[in-house]
Amino acid sequence: MKKKTLIIVIVSLLIIIIISIFMTYSRLPYQKGTEPKGLIWIDLRKIPAGTPAESDIEGIATTTFRNGDLIGMVGIANISKEGKLSFKVLTEDGKLSQEFFFGSGKINPYTGRMRFCCIHPPPEIGKHELQVYFNEKKAYSVPFEVVK
Repeated sequence: MKKKTLIIVIVSLLIIIIISIFMTYSRLPYQKGTEPKGLIWIDLRKIPAGTPAESDIEGIATTTFRNGDLIGMVGIANISKEGKLSFKVLTEDGKLSQEFFFGSGKINPYTGRMRFCCIHPPPEIGKHELQVYFNEKKAYSVPFEVVK
């Protein structure tokens, strides 16, 4: 009887350990050695009207802006070579509303968190899309809206 109980306890512990290992590794966004390259994600941040635009400002995560606000961007990058980073804002019907470059337009190899401050929302009320380009190829896009 004691031997059966011991076996059941050992098997139960092994199952718990296996499930724990599986849950830990299944939460990783990618397997080691297959990390995505380029811009992994970008989150838009609202810097309310009247707030000074500073390079270290974090802002409030949102996709809704008003004219007068500033739009900041926070993201994760895994860029392995120097390149040109540019942005386009399109209106809901696909027309170009704004186009701009990050700094001088060049970005050096970089892995980690990045932050861009700031752009003005387009004057047109409605839905828009921020498109991010690396070496003139679309790398990421984020929908957002400008409201009254």
